[in-house]
Amino acid sequence: MFGHVAPQILDCCFLSTQLELGTFTQRLPLQFRCGRRVPACITHFPSLRSSVSNIALIASHPRTSSRKSQTILSPRSNSSHVVVPVTGVLSRIPPKPHNMRPAPSILARFKTARRKGELATFPAECWLDVLNEALEIRSHQMVDHLVSEIDSHPGDESERRNLLWTIVRDGRLKIIEKESMRSLLEYLDRTPGDIEGSSPEAFDKLLTWARNNTYELGHGNTFYHIMRLLLPFLQQLQLPRDFVIPYTPPPVIQSTIAFLQWILQQSELQESALEIFGALVNSGYIPAETLPEDNGSLTFDSVVFPALTRTCLHWGWSPLASSYLLGFMERENAPTSLCAILAAETLRSLLEDATPAELDICGRLIRSTDPTYPIPDPLVSQIYRCAREVAHGEVAEILYAYSRQPEVMRVHRYPPPQGLDLSWLVHYLTKRSKSVHLCKRLAREVVELDLSFPTQYVARFIATIAEFGHSTLARALWEKFAASEDGSAVVGDPGLLIAMSRLFLSQVKRVESDIAQRDRDHPAQGKIRLQTKLDDFLAFLDRLLQEFRAHHEPLAEAEHHILTTLARACFIHGKFVDGFAAFQCLLDRQEVPDRYDVNVALTAIAEHHPRVASQFVDFMVKRKIQPDDSTYCTIMNAALEHKDFNLVDEMANNVLTMQEDREINIKSMMVLINATATPRPGEELSEQRSRLRKTMKLVQSWMENHPMPSMQVGKALVLASLRAGDSEMAFRFWKTLLRDSTEWNDGDQIHLRALLAKKISKDYHSGSVRKELGRSSLTQLRFPPEPFSSMSSSVGDPTDDHRLSLG
Repeated sequence: MFGHVAPQILDCCFLSTQLELGTFTQRLPLQFRCGRRVPACITHFPSLRSSVSNIALIASHPRTSSRKSQTILSPRSNSSHVVVPVTGVLSRIPPKPHNMRPAPSILARFKTARRKGELATFPAECWLDVLNEALEIRSHQMVDHLVSEIDSHPGDESERRNLLWTIVRDGRLKIIEKESMRSLLEYLDRTPGDIEGSSPEAFDKLLTWARNNTYELGHGNTFYHIMRLLLPFLQQLQLPRDFVIPYTPPPVIQSTIAFLQWILQQSELQESALEIFGALVNSGYIPAETLPEDNGSLTFDSVVFPALTRTCLHWGWSPLASSYLLGFMERENAPTSLCAILAAETLRSLLEDATPAELDICGRLIRSTDPTYPIPDPLVSQIYRCAREVAHGEVAEILYAYSRQPEVMRVHRYPPPQGLDLSWLVHYLTKRSKSVHLCKRLAREVVELDLSFPTQYVARFIATIAEFGHSTLARALWEKFAASEDGSAVVGDPGLLIAMSRLFLSQVKRVESDIAQRDRDHPAQGKIRLQTKLDDFLAFLDRLLQEFRAHHEPLAEAEHHILTTLARACFIHGKFVDGFAAFQCLLDRQEVPDRYDVNVALTAIAEHHPRVASQFVDFMVKRKIQPDDSTYCTIMNAALEHKDFNLVDEMANNVLTMQEDREINIKSMMVLINATATPRPGEELSEQRSRLRKTMKLVQSWMENHPMPSMQVGKALVLASLRAGDSEMAFRFWKTLLRDSTEWNDGDQIHLRALLAKKISKDYHSGSVRKELGRSSLTQLRFPPEPFSSMSSSVGDPTDDHRLSLG
């Protein structure tokens, strides 16, 4: 009955948190309100939490009292208005003593018995409870105690063995101390009888532990304990005769074969390996078809390793099969032809839904196989395809590099990747691994072997080769694919046009330089050959431009980016009229070139004619295209090369004006600093010093919110100041830009500091530099003032040093 009303009592307990006990009792069912006093079992726990605990205690102790009634007045109760039952269920519940404590847990009881040496009397049925609770709370120490104290177990041998096999089966062997593990195996081995309590799961866990702790197998008799336990178990196993395909053996079979692999590596354990091998053959888990028909002339290795490799393949354990095969290949006198056959069989299995890890194994198998017995070409091609599908470029790169080694190529030429696999590998080699030599090798094979290449990736492929600077190879690829059915994808590609134009324009300049050198040194030698080469390059450049234009005509209807690309290419070729005509097509359609295209065009124009580029900027402004700092600095840099200092100053003023409203980039700032500091022809020293002071302000303004300019800039400014005869400004540049990154033992930096120190010392002794400033400067340069009173002329005069040129 109490179980039916207990929830009502609990509900009353929660509702009476702020009520008097009398109010609480009034909420009890009528059958409980037949007494006049509060039972001690309730009044002893006045709080809500204690009340709930008390109800739970009552529910867990439904014992009857010898007395039929009980009336105890609690000191905290008020008898004038409290009515509680003295008969019924509550009257039969004994009160909970004040000092009652929870019963000790099973683990605590075990610890106590162990401490007192009373485990022999600890109930046998409780040992398994101790194990379960220890495993639940992951008490490594308690599991270890159970193993080490197994001889104190009061039960019989079968109970003890069952307990130990339970520990093994639950897979917690790694938490057991090594000494206890040895004791466990020794006990299971020496106790007589069947393997009671063991199971395939237990042996699977035991063999897994053995493979992960092979160093323990050589300690004492640990290995032989396992062998004497394992062999009877294997001998009682049999492959089911009526299994349904596909059938998977229990995990213990795979664990056994994996354990056998370690045994085979120990030459002194060959007899044990044969025992396990024979047991697996007799059980049917090593299929008969994996064994050689005539093994009379075969060695132990030539029988066991191939059989185990094929057994693993038979059951679908490809990685384990490859491990056996690789071990077999490392054996002396392993038949290379047999290894090649097994490698092909293993590769076929691995390549079914291959993972990146399995592809790594495939690559290792191919590299381990004697090239004299090559892997079938279709399998190699399949590896490339699988590598692309799982985005594992590294294995494809390694395979291709191996296949092109001279010693491999002498006996067999493995096929390169083709189609999508080829384009994917090229992209990986160029963007991820940076293996330029392999990419170049692939490109050469594309030309020589006429390999297929996805049309949509051809232009990017050729552009990549062009960017690497391989002009002959890039041109061969361009001509090959331009003549194909899909040649329009090559001749009309904007990115490829720019890449090829830049590459062959650089070739033109190189040949022109060689011709000029020949004219000076050997007027008659090789000039005809070089001129022929130059004419060929120029003709190819014209062909690039003409075929691009022809593909996209009529230009009036060409897309925006096609026209801007054509304009850029024309400017690169030096055909400015054609370039402006392309821009005019855009303007006629009320379209405006973007700033990037304009800056690229300006770079090409300014390289030849800085003034024309400046006029083009005016044209931009009229067309509402606002130039940026890169625009002005491009012209400024070209004007410096052409010694057009008026244009340099004009562009510098434009950049300084722009800097007031927005930030300029570091590249533009470096150009501006160089242009400002470069002396003008015929300029007075005072004007040069004034220019350097402006440069210092630029540097200080920049460094307030930006990183320090390069050391090369600092060195140039120090030398420019020395040229202007301003040692104080030279030291300020050194201190601002070079001091914190000085390598004091570097020869070039020592020379620069010596030049600076010599000039400061000269001014120091002449009085043109304040003594305090001079001494402080020399000390910071690590050239004390004294040595410079009669300084050696070997340091040189800084004003005529060849390093002063800012170029």
